[in-house]
Order: sequence, then C-alpha cells, then structure tokens
Amino acid sequence: MKIKKSIFLSIFIIIALVFIPNTVDAIDKYPVIDGIEYSLNESTHTAKVEDYYGSDSELEIPSEIESEGIKYTVTSIKVDAFENLSMTKIKIPETITTIGNGAFNNCINLTSIEVDNLNENYCSVGGILFNKDKTTIIRYPEAKEGTTYIIPNSVKTIDKYAFYRAKNLTDITIPNNVETIGVSAFNTCSSLTSIAIPDGVQAIESGTFYQCTSLESVILPKNLKEIGTQAFFNCISLKSITIPEALESTGMSAFSYCTSLTISGYPNSLEKTFATNNNINFEPKYTVTNRLNNITASNENIGINYTTTLKANSGYKLPGNIKIIINNTELEEEKHYTYDRTNGNIVIFDTAIIGDIEIEAIGEKLIKVSFDANGGLFGDKTTYTIDGWVASLYDTLTTPTREGYIFKGYYTEKTGGTKFEMILNESGIDSDMTFYAQWEEDLSEVEPGIPEGEEQPDNNDNNTGNNPQTSDNILFFVGMLFIAVIGITVTTKFINYYKTK
Repeated sequence: MKIKKSIFLSIFIIIALVFIPNTVDAIDKYPVIDGIEYSLNESTHTAKVEDYYGSDSELEIPSEIESEGIKYTVTSIKVDAFENLSMTKIKIPETITTIGNGAFNNCINLTSIEVDNLNENYCSVGGILFNKDKTTIIRYPEAKEGTTYIIPNSVKTIDKYAFYRAKNLTDITIPNNVETIGVSAFNTCSSLTSIAIPDGVQAIESGTFYQCTSLESVILPKNLKEIGTQAFFNCISLKSITIPEALESTGMSAFSYCTSLTISGYPNSLEKTFATNNNINFEPKYTVTNRLNNITASNENIGINYTTTLKANSGYKLPGNIKIIINNTELEEEKHYTYDRTNGNIVIFDTAIIGDIEIEAIGEKLIKVSFDANGGLFGDKTTYTIDGWVASLYDTLTTPTREGYIFKGYYTEKTGGTKFEMILNESGIDSDMTFYAQWEEDLSEVEPGIPEGEEQPDNNDNNTGNNPQTSDNILFFVGMLFIAVIGITVTTKFINYYKTK
C-alpha cells in the first residue's frame, strides 16, 4: 500500500512540474498605460518605458505603474523611446536609473527635460539633461530657446547626440575640462557658426559635426590624433581649418562636400590618406593598373572607396579569383576588399588604399558541352548544347527517346568510350566536349517466332471442352464403366444359379 501511495505522489509531482507555469524572469508583457508602453520584469517588479502613443504636449513619466493588480517601479527608458515625437516637455521621475542613447532624438518641439530632484542618477539644469554630478551633458533639447550656450565647467564628457539637431544654437562654448566628445554630438546643428575644441580632446568621433551647414570656423585641439568618419561631412560653409601635426588618422569622408574648405598644416605622412578619404576637394594621387586578360574594368569613386566593375569579354566568364596588390603587398579578400563573383563588383576598403593599386584578373573561357541524341530525339531536336558549362545545368537536360530502344547513358563516343558520369567524377569537364547517347534494342515487346510450316495454335481450344484429346478420354471412361457394369451383372446371376442347384 505504501508503494502505491509513493508512486501516486511521484506522478502528481511530475504533472505539477509540467503544467504549473514558470513565472521566473517573465518579461513579455507590454501594457500601455496613459499612452506610455512599458515592458515588465515580473521577477524584479520593474518596468521600462518602450514608447509613447499619446498626444500630450507635456509628458510626465510616473515612478510606479500597476498592471493586473501588480505594482511595478519604472526604472529605465529605452533607446529611441521618444524619437520623432512632438511633446514640448518631459518630466523624469526619481526612480529612473537608465536612459538609452537617442531617447529624445528628433523631438523637434522639445524645449525642456526636467528631472525629479530626488533622482540619484540624473539631474537637469535649465531644462538640459546631465548625469547627477554634472560631469556629463546628456541632452540639450532640440527646440530650446536661445542662440548661445556655455557648457558648465564641471563637464568632462559631451555624450553621444548631446546637441543633436539643436537648431537654434549659433555658438557653443566648450570648457577646457572636456576630454571626450561622443559620436554625432553636434550632428545637424544647422545654425552653429563656430566652435573651439579644447586641447584635452584627442578624437573627433564619427559624425560629430555632420551637416552643420552654417559652420564657418573650427579650432581643432593641438593634441588631436583622430578625425572620424564623416566628422565634418557636408559642412558647406566651412572656409578654413588648421590640422594639428599630432593627427594620426582621418576616417572616410571626414571632410567630403566641404566645398569651400581650405586646409593648412596637414601632416605630410597623411597627405594621400586625406586625399583619398575626401573626394570633393582633392584629386586622388594613386594610379590604378589593371592587368586584365579577357576582362574589361570600369573605375569609379577612387576618392572614398576604390570601386571597379569587371566585365567578361564574349566567350568568357568572370574569374573565380583575382589578385589586388598595393605597395607590393597582396590584399586579403574580405579583410581589405570584396569581390562579387556574380556581377564583377570590386570594392577596396579605404584602410587598404595607401598606395598605387594593381588588379590582376583573368577571364575564364566559357565551356561548351553538347549532347548528341545519336539516332534519338530531345523532343524535336537531335542535339542539346549548354554554353557556359555548369554541372548543375545537366539536371535540366531532357532524356532523349528512340522508338524500339532503351537509353543506356551518354558516352564520349557513339559506340564505346567513357561514360559521362565517370568523366564528372574523375577529371571533370574543363574544355569543350560532346557526349553521345548510346542505345540497346528493346526486346520486351517482340513475340517468340513460329517454326516455318506450322500453324499458330488456337489458344481458345486450350480453355474449352472442344479439345479432341479431352473428348477421347471421356469416351474411354464411359466404355470402361459399361463393361464393368455388365461384368458385375453376369457374375451375380452366375452365382445365384449355382446356389439354386
């Protein structure tokens, strides 16, 4: 009895484990409360702001929400959570610990970001968002009034997108304490006319002054080592700039479309790199030598990324492999360049373009493979040809037919020779070839012959009672039965006669 109870208890526990839902770390709930969408973490009872679907001009994020009878503390704001929304003011509660990058990007009417004074991670000064100790300026509202702004001396870092699309600012003062300026920090500040970057900054990151179309004057720090990709892209009003001697690298298109720019002080060691990465104001200083066989090439966009397209001459196809050499060094595919074998496009990455370029490419002859039906037909044709042989195209070939014959396969000769499959498996096809169908006579439909002078037997007689041999057998059996009956009768009478005597 105890054993039965134990078995029953074990089964009950297994069923409970399978069917009772596991609620640990469940996060897949997205309630919308007062226009704000949240994602919920049921294990920590915290919520993240995901999006906003309301239309309020002033939005106050709550510190706590309730969903399905459970309360959640609002602790974070998702990356791009309020992007492209039209509110003018946002209030952040004390409970927020994390704000994602670009959370307020493209809020073109936003004039103020306010933070609860009790928040231990963030603060706001005049509607501008900082970290708590004001060492990082996080977000200047895009539509904030005023044309000039002086960043506080406590700031050491200007965060990513900090002044992104701050459309009213014409002048920004950066204090000497600043050491880091993040990606796209002043991107599309369309009214900004001048900027001086302190000497503590060693890198102008990608897109920092991208499309600052009114920017006329920039003072770069003397210790600057790097200018990132598209850092001053399309700064069409920028007239002059002095490059510090300490500079070690410039990213692709750092000054592209700066159509009014005159540069001075550029290090000789980077002259070619600068010319290559900025295709508007500088002529490329590299020569391109194409060592091509049965191939032609068109050269394009040497300024940003060197690009060319290989085209095969008639009767040839694009090579499987090419060789690119710069400064006597062969480049590695994928690491330094890409080659698309289907359309011939070649792109050499800007980091590899540090000298004259040599490209070697040999077009491969198109192989023609023909199949001869050898007395049969492919539908209504006697031959089938594949130009530009690829083994997979063989699968599209229709098996030929020939009346009275069975197809044996394709061979290198009309009779004998090597079978097609053997050629593929052993040596492959690397030149023009013709294969011939071979046949064997189909004997399955030919009837057995009849010796001359003999008539065809009537098969119907084999299955009816009219067979003469069968009829003779019946007469013989009846006769024997009659004789037996007479014999028995005579014998019986003879015995009875002698009994009476």
